[in-house]
Amino acid sequence: MKECPKCGSKYGDNNSNYCIDCGSRLFDLNSSKKTTSNIGKHKKRGQYKTGDYARDLRIAEELYKIYDKNSVARLDNVNGHLLAAQTRKMDILIEQNNRIISLLEKITNKP
Repeated sequence: MKECPKCGSKYGDNNSNYCIDCGSRLFDLNSSKKTTSNIGKHKKRGQYKTGDYARDLRIAEELYKIYDKNSVARLDNVNGHLLAAQTRKMDILIEQNNRIISLLEKITNKP
């Protein structure tokens, strides 16, 4: 017997691999091994990145010093901190999105 993890539909046909209702991959209820979602693992792993504001502030201050030295027009301290913090958060989002894209490519290329 197989079950859909998303909508909870159960199927007696062991030849089916995908849910007819929502299209999610079905999991075998008779299987002894535990199945986990790779996307869920990466989501949990990435949660610490944006939650540590003290660390983000320290990084933003360092980035501000780098950007401030290299910029043509000097930014005042507040604007520099905001720019550096936003740049850091954008870098984190880009990194997470690239990881999601690579995981989706792996999933879609499986036979």
